[in-house]
Amino acid sequence: MKRRKFYMKTIYDLLNDIDLDIDEYEKIELNDIEMKKLKDMVYDKIKRKNKYKKWQKSIASMVIISIIGIFLGKPILARSVNTLSGIIEKLNYDMKYKDLSDYTTTLNKTVTDKNVSITLTEILMDDNLLQIAYKIHYPNVKNDESKLSDIFLGLGVNINGEKLNAGRSGNTDFIDNDTVEVLQILNIANKKIPKRMDMKVYFKEMFGIAGNWEFKFKVSKEKIYKKTRNISINKYVELDNCKINVERIAISPISTTLIFKGHGEKKESILGLGFNIFDDRGKEIPTTTAGLSYDPEKNNKIEGVVNYNALSNKNIKNITIVPKYQNHNIKPNKSNPIDIKEKLPIILQQNEKNKLIIKDIEFKEDKIIVNYKAEGMSPINQSHRLYIYDENNKMLDEILEDRGKLLSNYYKTAIFTKVFKLNNSKKYYIGTDDMNDIKFYDKEKNIINIE
Repeated sequence: MKRRKFYMKTIYDLLNDIDLDIDEYEKIELNDIEMKKLKDMVYDKIKRKNKYKKWQKSIASMVIISIIGIFLGKPILARSVNTLSGIIEKLNYDMKYKDLSDYTTTLNKTVTDKNVSITLTEILMDDNLLQIAYKIHYPNVKNDESKLSDIFLGLGVNINGEKLNAGRSGNTDFIDNDTVEVLQILNIANKKIPKRMDMKVYFKEMFGIAGNWEFKFKVSKEKIYKKTRNISINKYVELDNCKINVERIAISPISTTLIFKGHGEKKESILGLGFNIFDDRGKEIPTTTAGLSYDPEKNNKIEGVVNYNALSNKNIKNITIVPKYQNHNIKPNKSNPIDIKEKLPIILQQNEKNKLIIKDIEFKEDKIIVNYKAEGMSPINQSHRLYIYDENNKMLDEILEDRGKLLSNYYKTAIFTKVFKLNNSKKYYIGTDDMNDIKFYDKEKNIINIE
């Protein structure tokens, strides 16, 4: 059987960190020793990312595994509520202030086994994204970083009796030392999932403990399907040895999805492919997840999906799609840091077209809170490239609990917020980088009417 080759990449940082969907995979059965090695590998990846840009409470490069297991459980009757108020709203800032109750399956069902309690709170899905919110209670879970991979890797989903394999991203929020809330966002574009389905969400193992945490319920996409628009585009662009056809865009109340196909001369070239989209007010729409495949046995065929947040305004008349290419082998050059006590606003020039404008800096207890604007080709991508250094030129860590503030005000005020943890330094400096790892193809942009 011919095997399609898949590659993992990261398009954005933070909420824009993405995972690549794996449509075809080789089934692997792992023994206990192999499973432990896999978990250690994922944990090590998280720790190393902590040192580089922190983990930022978002999972990039999740590993999809197939494991055989049999579990028993009683079906759960899902109920609807009048407002969307829970983990999805809390951990996905784009869902705030939206009444999505017609599309939400609310459960609030708890299963406890081996001293681990898991509460499945709600499900939200359309044709492209499946959002699963749950809460885990286990002694001292917050203070043991080795448990972070289990929080995400333990989740399994069956739809109409078949295992769902999908790329994913996620966010977490620790309520206290023993309780963590989790949101996983699965990329299900092109999965051809029916409008009505029986769903099972389960966990086979958590924190090295084998157990039975299983939830069965029914889900319907019929209401959200009626509100979903599929708009044909069929525009060709050439990006770094790749010829891509941007086929269509799908717009629903909870997501925006771009579908593209093409061919690439080199497998390395496809890893940097990407697209930014903007609404008719010029606001960039954040990326959530993405999937990308490459088949050298079929004329180097490329198939890709990029999921973005839902459009913030129902009255948006058009969107602009800007192709980009990111070379992950290039490390951007850091700018010369500026004393943080310089007169505001502080201008941090990234390159000829892009810059950060520091509007306000606040010292609060053990934190530095920075409010700033990003002007240029990709404000969200630019916003992640703000750094603070101590007097020894050591980069300060961001505070994970405050990471969600980065984009929370972007749509309202165009202001980004980053929070850093102070150390014992007497002086602090602020800087950025030159973004030389990314090329934007502004001349290849397309304006799409979505009315």
